[in-house]
Parts: sequence; C-alpha cells; structure tokens
Amino acid sequence: MKVTTAHMGNMYIALSALFERFGLEYVVPPAITEKTYEIGFDLAPEQVCLPFKVCLGNYVEAISKGADTIIMAGGNGPCRFGFYGMLQEKILKDAGYGAKMIILNQDNIMEVLNDLSKVTGKSNLKLLSYFYFAWKILRLVEENDKLAAYFRAYSSEKNKVEKLHREIELEILNAKSFSAARKLMKILKARYKTEVPLDLNPAEILKVGLLGEIYMVLDGRVNMNIEKILGNLNVWVKRTIYISEWILRLTGLNFFTKNSQSALKKIAKPYLASDVGGKGIQTIASAITFAKEKADGLVHITPFSCMPELVATTILPKVCSDYKIPCLYLTFDEHTSEAAVITRVEAYVDMLRMSGENAQK
Repeated sequence: MKVTTAHMGNMYIALSALFERFGLEYVVPPAITEKTYEIGFDLAPEQVCLPFKVCLGNYVEAISKGADTIIMAGGNGPCRFGFYGMLQEKILKDAGYGAKMIILNQDNIMEVLNDLSKVTGKSNLKLLSYFYFAWKILRLVEENDKLAAYFRAYSSEKNKVEKLHREIELEILNAKSFSAARKLMKILKARYKTEVPLDLNPAEILKVGLLGEIYMVLDGRVNMNIEKILGNLNVWVKRTIYISEWILRLTGLNFFTKNSQSALKKIAKPYLASDVGGKGIQTIASAITFAKEKADGLVHITPFSCMPELVATTILPKVCSDYKIPCLYLTFDEHTSEAAVITRVEAYVDMLRMSGENAQK
C-alpha cells in the first residue's frame, strides 16, 4: 500500500511521521504548481471550489509517483465538503486512475483504525501511540508557523525569518522520536530570538486576523502566500484556524475549550444563530473575538462558490460596522492573479496605517 493525501499547508510533515511509523510508504504529492492547477481544472466540474480542484491535481500527481491509496477527510452537515471524497473518487475512476479512496470522518474513525491494524499488523493501542507522535510533530509545525508570523512582522531581517523557518521545518521532518520532538519544542522560541533581531518599532506593527475557509487559510501556495505578503509589510498575522484545532473539534476533544463549536456558536449567535456548515460560524465568531482583542483589521479569504463563507461574507460587514474594524475580502479561483492580491493587500495595509495615524491626531 502506497498512501497519499492532498496538500493542506504543511500537514505532510506530520503525515510523513505518522505513516513512517505505520510502516507504510507515504507518497508526498509534488509542491503545488501551475501543473497541479491545470490537472485539477481539467478534471473537476467548473462550478466546484478551488480547494477541490487543487486536491484533485495533488492526487493525480501523487498517483503518477506510485500512490495507490488516497486518504481524504469527510464530513457531514450543510457543507458540500462531505461529498468531495466520493465525487473525487468517481472523477479519478472515470479518468482511468485506479487508486482506492479512504474517506475518514467522525463516524468511521474506529473502522479505519481497525483496517490499518490489519494492514500493518499493529495493535490499535500501538497505532494510537503513532497518532500521538504525529500530533506532537503537528504541534511543532504549527508553533514554527506562529513564531515565523510574529518575527516576520517585528524584524527587518525578513530573509532570516524565512531561512530559519525552512531550516526548522526540515529538522521537524527529520525528528524520529518523542525525545527529538520534545527537544525541538523546548528550543524553538530561543532559536528565533537568537537568530532573528526584533528591531522594528512595536508601535508601527499592525495586527491582523486571518479568517475564512480552512483550506485557503492554511495553504500558502493556494492563498498566494498572504501571510508572507502581510508579514513583509510589518503586519503580525494571527490565523483563526490550525489543523490541530480542527482535529480536536472534529473529534469532540475540545468540548470544554474556548474554541469548541458550542463556544463559537455562543459568540456568533447575535449575528448567526444556525450552523451553515464549513467554518461559517467560526468566521463570524473569530471576527468578533479579533475585534474585542483590538486587532487593527481582518482579512477574509475564501474560494469562489464556497457556500458557508458566502453566508459569512454577507454577515461580516455588519459585524465589522458594529465593532468598527475594517475587513479586506479576497475571493480566490483559477483566474486570481498574485499581482492583483499583492496590490489589494498593500492598499489595505496603507489604509490601516493612515486610519491609525488619523486616530492618534
């Protein structure tokens, strides 16, 4: 069995650790390029969203590298995401690609775990320890991303931040034990403090909340590296979504935390009382939370035709008006150009700075 998944940010690092422990060959799809886009656009229905198309391109490229089994997340509720795995499997089959599709969701976790146990010859308890190790690796990856976002904004040495971020990613990828992962976590922040100067005036740094559809928020190659664009303009970007939080919410393990679905519903209720699927509730709740935390602005990113975020987009202007926080709305599809995104982001940041200067007069 040669397993693959679609790219979603740097998730492949944690998955590489997981499948290596399983003893299964994990085929990492090539980095997302124009070729990936072309494959997805050619195979997918025109009206589906950009993440669907890019993931389809990932699968085809991974199959060409020998993958025979695809693991895809599933879902339920109003969002169309729950149908994506089945539709992608049919499209691949019709196009002559014979890979098996395993759709993982809340209802079949134990069933998939039992199947993996049979394939690998490992007990379920052993497999759980492998998942825990992959979880540790995932948290390392996310901490690295958070530190890079902070230091990118506060340092004039942007290139040093990018270089260190890539170096640490490689070290995480090569961490093969719990002790190695723990050691990296202990020294991660110190590495940034030692190697990257925080030499910009804190008063000149803007703080912006990045919210929207989960795939678009997490994958820099698909959102035109918007975190880097903003960071290079001395903006500290704080995401609303991380894969670890999504997994905890998916499994119900965050029930008593401030990021639980019930907590988010409570925050969003004055503006959105029912679940619209996807990250619709979280988008509204996060906008309110960022506003209360005195963020300078919001950036809402979404793929064209995403229904939950379309609902959120109609509500956000009211939220932003009530809380007096500006928001930049960016919608992505196959026609979106990086130059256009950069121009709009630069104009938005200039507006935030001018608004801040006027408020101080």
